[in-house]
Amino acid sequence: MKPHALVLLAALACAGPLAAQDIPREPRLLRIAASSDGTVLSLDSTSLARTGDSTFVVDAVYQLPADTTRQVAADRQIESQEIDCGRTRFRGRETTYFLAGTPVPVAEETRVPPSAWQPVGDDELPIFQAICGYLLGSFAATMPVTLETGSVDHAPELSNRAEIGRALSQEYPPALRDARLGGTVRLRFRVTAEGRVDSASVRVLWASRPEFGEAAVRVLERMRFRPARHHGAAVAVWGMIPVRFEVFDDGPDLRGPPPPRLPPTRPTIPPPARP
Repeated sequence: MKPHALVLLAALACAGPLAAQDIPREPRLLRIAASSDGTVLSLDSTSLARTGDSTFVVDAVYQLPADTTRQVAADRQIESQEIDCGRTRFRGRETTYFLAGTPVPVAEETRVPPSAWQPVGDDELPIFQAICGYLLGSFAATMPVTLETGSVDHAPELSNRAEIGRALSQEYPPALRDARLGGTVRLRFRVTAEGRVDSASVRVLWASRPEFGEAAVRVLERMRFRPARHHGAAVAVWGMIPVRFEVFDDGPDLRGPPPPRLPPTRPTIPPPARP
């Protein structure tokens, strides 16, 4: 049977014009700490945003060592969340696992609702303190305050989902589709108070292949949203969205069983040594 493209679009989570020839292949990582087992904690500088005096939206990236005993077979774990360094809390956390640039499914939802602040547990405190220590003492503390999807009462909602589903399949790069190559793209952009994507704000944070980055941008600019609302008014917000391209065969008999859904795990990172 003829293969078809299945493109999965993740939910909207969170800024110069895009240059097609300048699509980064990997997040720009700022190393924060490392553990004795080889796990490295970094922050993705392209995802950083400041939402208040001591609150930030950030992607914490854990580069994981090879470990056949780990429940989740992954080489990278990304935790996207808003953190409040002043009050030791977080919200909107979403955990994603990757293996060679492809998302790995997990057995349960790992997202904290954007509006629900959660206290940081004792077991997470060293990681939280390491991240906040870096943010409050770096360029992040001087960034302009922006309104992010996790900071508003109601995040934007995609209103033309069916159209975008078709567009994603149509924009799948033909050579990569024919070669049955998949990939992932992460985009950052601004949704206006009218529910439009501000095309001048679109940035590819990283793409497993440049062709996927270019295709994802073309589709993104066709998206329409029900605007974000905050204190009863429509507002413009910044957001990030991961887009996955993957090819499956037609028919359940050729597709095979779904991939195993694995329980999530969290690495343990000690705080950086203090002189």
